[in-house]
Amino acid sequence: MEYQLKELSGVIFKNNYKKEDKQPDFKGDCLVNGEEMTIALWKREKNGHEYFSFSFSKKLSKKGATIEHEEQRQQQTEKQPTYNNDLPF
Repeated sequence: MEYQLKELSGVIFKNNYKKEDKQPDFKGDCLVNGEEMTIALWKREKNGHEYFSFSFSKKLSKKGATIEHEEQRQQQTEKQPTYNNDLPF
């Protein structure tokens, strides 16, 4: 059974694929204002005190691009000129 997100809640898991410091320590999904979002969380330390920083982003599609990015790519594809390959030279 798939987990159903509830409004203003979510799940987060340890990122076992982290290879660089800029990648989050934890990643997950949440539901904010009816929109599925991805949450990324980093465990930090400053002046001997641990804290967490986090960010939200639009949920990634299965292809690995954000929905917004896919829409932009589709618009660019539609704007590309078509070429006639039947030129006489």
